[in-house]
Amino acid sequence: MWVKFCGLTSVEAVRSLSSLQPDALGLNFYDRSVRCVSVQLAQEMTEAIPPSIAKVGVFVNQIPDEVVRHVSEVGLDVAQFHGDESPELLLAFRERLPDTKVIKAARMTPSFEDDFPDYLAECDKLDCRPDYCLIDAHVKGEYGGTGATLEWSRLAEIDRAGWPPLILAGGLVPENLAEAIATVRPFGVDVAGGIEASPGVKNFDRARRFMNHCERRD
Repeated sequence: MWVKFCGLTSVEAVRSLSSLQPDALGLNFYDRSVRCVSVQLAQEMTEAIPPSIAKVGVFVNQIPDEVVRHVSEVGLDVAQFHGDESPELLLAFRERLPDTKVIKAARMTPSFEDDFPDYLAECDKLDCRPDYCLIDAHVKGEYGGTGATLEWSRLAEIDRAGWPPLILAGGLVPENLAEAIATVRPFGVDVAGGIEASPGVKNFDRARRFMNHCERRD
């Protein structure tokens, strides 16, 4: 089970959570998030991330030039687009940094079953399909990090043949993780608030328990 701990805000958190050997650590560059970090702090954090752990930057409705600059300056392996980015924006990013992996997040809106396959089809036309898709809960006016849980059974019933590998997010905590994984059967899971003591402050024990549940599902 692929695991990403997201929304780290300190070098200390990076060092602590890296010891649990997740597959990826996420740094948030969305300025409305309580977990947003500066480029300078992000550079210090990525220097502390072992080479075996992917460095992911989370972006929300930022222009390609800004995303490219952050990825290059911070030394990120993956760009996660967590807003309303169009396929054309993904294409513009791909053309600039073709070797950087892309995660495209989507929220489970009422029309998700129709909208997301259409989005992927448009990406295919432009040859800019994301490497992974991340499915999050829908909260009006918000772009993730809300702690809201999506309808796992609804996602499980969708025909996902031909989708990129699915990363499940949205309200995951150690206490509900086993049920979420068993219901959806995702490629991976993403957690931010579910392993925190307070917004932006990670709790090692909760992260360890979360990781243990994932290892038992492998």
